[in-house]
Amino acid sequence: MIQKIKNILITRQPNQSVDFINELSKHGFYPFLLPMVKIIPLDYSLSLNDYDFIIFTSTNAVKYFSNNLKKIKFKNIIAIGEKTASLLKQYDILPNIIPDEFSAEGLIKVLDNLDIKNNSFLIPTTPTRSELLEKYLKQREALVEIRYVYKTVGENYPEGYIENFIINNKIDTITFASPSAAKSFLQQVKNTNFNLLTIISIGKTTATFLEQNGIKSYYPEKYTVKGMVKLISSLSKNK
Repeated sequence: MIQKIKNILITRQPNQSVDFINELSKHGFYPFLLPMVKIIPLDYSLSLNDYDFIIFTSTNAVKYFSNNLKKIKFKNIIAIGEKTASLLKQYDILPNIIPDEFSAEGLIKVLDNLDIKNNSFLIPTTPTRSELLEKYLKQREALVEIRYVYKTVGENYPEGYIENFIINNKIDTITFASPSAAKSFLQQVKNTNFNLLTIISIGKTTATFLEQNGIKSYYPEKYTVKGMVKLISSLSKNK
């Protein structure tokens, strides 16, 4: 049963939450920010200086790989979604491919139509990535190079802080934009009754992680912040 939707908790990093906060406020909701993760850049090196494809699966991947964008050659750039593509354009890079479905599954549907055997793929990413895309590329006999350019670690709060934050701010809805944020949250809460909350995931991957931990969540058709706000508005009206 969907509870009332008014006070909404955002669990992503502050610098990635501005649009989310503005969209929620514009639609009459009250956003509260409590980051569950933080990003740490990693040192890395590349095996080649020329690739057939570079795949960016997040804005963080673009941000922490940006120093190399002008140093290497590439034939094709793939962006997993609109936000990632928009950030690439700020570096004067125009993606060749943006899947209709902003996920690894959506990207695989696009690659199914291409001859990629022996093509070199570079994927700047994080150690907590999904391996679905990598496995698919190798099955198609592509040459895959994975480079960890950042890592996501949990933000730690004093015992009981998160539960008290939810109670004191009368939070009725919690949003998660990644499995990492959901994992950090679940590791720190002990006495939260999720049956009294509405849980919103940004997409299927995060929703699947929560489901594996016994928590039902809703996710939008389009895996974006605007998609989440649209879904929240719909659920609020249908409550």
